[in-house]
This record gives sequence, structure tokens and C-alpha cells, in this order.
Amino acid sequence: MKSPLWAALALAALACSPPPRPAELKTFEALRTEAAASRIETRQPELFGEAQAQYRAALAAYEDDRDVDASRHHATLAALTWETALARSQQMDHQDALTAARHRMAVSQEALGEALRRATVAQDAIGQQERLIAMQGRLVEMERKARRQHNASKAKAQIDAAAVELKAAEGLAAARHAPEAFAQAQAAMSQAMDAFEGGNYPEADAFAQEAWRAAQTAAGVARPKHEAEVATRKLAARLAALVEAGAALPGAEAHLEARGVVVRLRALFGAGEDALTPEHAASLAGLVTLATDNADLRIVVEGHTDNRGQAKANLALSEARAKAVAAHLVAAGVAADRVAALGRGDEAPIADNAKRDGRALNRRVEVVFIRPQ
Repeated sequence: MKSPLWAALALAALACSPPPRPAELKTFEALRTEAAASRIETRQPELFGEAQAQYRAALAAYEDDRDVDASRHHATLAALTWETALARSQQMDHQDALTAARHRMAVSQEALGEALRRATVAQDAIGQQERLIAMQGRLVEMERKARRQHNASKAKAQIDAAAVELKAAEGLAAARHAPEAFAQAQAAMSQAMDAFEGGNYPEADAFAQEAWRAAQTAAGVARPKHEAEVATRKLAARLAALVEAGAALPGAEAHLEARGVVVRLRALFGAGEDALTPEHAASLAGLVTLATDNADLRIVVEGHTDNRGQAKANLALSEARAKAVAAHLVAAGVAADRVAALGRGDEAPIADNAKRDGRALNRRVEVVFIRPQ
């Protein structure tokens, strides 16, 4: 028979052993993976801190106070907070994906419009060619009828010269850019053809000369306007391609403004810091490629903050961050005289600073590729 002393010692040992670890603690610890923790701490710092605090309270209640109910309560709160942070992070991912999809749709619509425009231009060119072929056929027929006439060849040569000038004017869209001179050239050409067909070669020659002069005038007026249109279309296509390339950078957005193409980057810096973080090396490398591929464009790097804290401190921080990105570009080989840095503090928000998500959107660096004049 065991002694009363032994029974007392056994009861005391049982009382000192820790209670079973609550399942709520295990649940939270399973949720809090290293990858998830890094993402939540970056995107949802407040919820991350709250979940951590509840988790520490749960551990203290279990390990120090042996209060299983309190530990379960805090662990449950930690898990709920953590799941809320995960849901909000996923919502940000969905929003980013939606923004990218809308951008791709806009680019596709613009490409479709450009394709339709090119199809219209091609159709017009076909029509012009068909008219010229028909005209040439008429000229050949008229030459056959008038080959015995002593001045037919002279009139034919003048008509051919006028036709060349008229075709050149058409290629410069003179019908739009110089309508009066172009209409005069067409009318004179039609009269020259009619006169030639009727055997009146001197009159045909005179009208052909008039058509030649009017076509040259139309081409001279239309050429600079046509070249300006072509240059404008080329610039628009180039800027659209730059927007697409900027939007393709990891974690970046891009859009076109009157001043040029704006590539918007976020989370390049730690809270309150002005040193670039290594995690964004891919974005920065892509930015250097864009700058190198567009070596004729000036670049302005703008730093922006939310409105928390003092305006003077925000301005200084935004300027330091802009200078850090500009220095990175220069160090990577971008000419220093192309790059300027500008801190704008909280003066240009793009979202509501009263909301956490809005403040996160306002904390950004914008790299502006200035539109050429």
C-alpha cells in the first residue's frame, strides 16, 4: 500500500505539469507562414502588428499564467485578425489584376482603332491606284488615236508629268490639307484628258500644265501638314508602347498624360526610409531598360507621400526618395543631364488620405518620361 506522502507528491507533480497546448494557438501558427508574414507585414502593417500582439498575449497566457481560456481567446483573435489581413491583401491583388486587365483592354482597343485606320488608308490607296490605272488606260487609248497628230506626244508627256504630280499630292493627303489647289489640279487634269481625247492637243497641253502647277502647289502646302500627322502618329504609337512596357514592370502602373508617360512605382522604400529595398530590383532594372531604350527623352523622378506627419518632413522624405531613384538610374548608365528629381510631399494625392488604402496609393514614386516637343 502506497504511503499518503507519495500520493501528495504525485498530486503536486500533476498540478505543476502544463495544460495541453490550445488548438487555437496551433491554428494561428499554421496560418502564420514565413511567406505570408512577409507579405502581410508589408501590405497590412497595422493588422500584422495587432495579430502579433494577440499571439504574444496568447503565448503569455498559456506559458506564464496557465490560463488556457485566455490563451484560446487571444489566439482566436490573432487568427481572425490574420485572416482579415490575408483577405485584404488578396483584395489588393485582385484590384491590381483588374487595373492591369483594364489597361490591356484599352491598349487593345487603341490597337484595333489603329488597324481600322490603316485598313481605311489601304482601301483609299487601292482606290487611288485603280483610278490611276484607269487614267493610264485612257491615256494609252488616246495616244493610239492621236499618234498621227504632230503635237500629241508633247501633250501626252505633259499629262504624264501632271499625273505624277497629282499622285504625289494624293499621297500627301492634299485633298484634306490643300483642298482648293488639289481640286483645281483635278479639274485641270480632267479638262486636259477631255481635250486630248477630243484631239485638241494644244489645249490638252495647256490644261496639263495648269494641272501640274496646281498639283505642285497642293503638294507644297500639304507636305508639312502630312509630315506632321505622320510624326504625331509615330509619337502616339511610341508613347503607347512605352506605357505598355512600363505597365509590364513588376508592381508598376503606367499611363499617358499631357506631359508624357508616367510610370508609377510603390513600396520601393521601407516606412520612413529613403534607401531602395532589394526586393524591387526587377522593377528598377526594367526602369533602367526603359530609360536606355528611350535615350532621347528627359526623365523627371517625383516622390510622393501621404498626408500623415508634418508637411515639411514629408516633402524632405519625398525629395530624398526621388533622388535615390534618380541616382540609381544614373549609376546604371543613364546620362545625368537627362534625369531630374523632384519631391512633392503630400501635395498631389491620387486617392483619399482619410483611408488606409488611399494613403497606400498616395505613397509612390512617379517616373515621368517627358513628351518630346
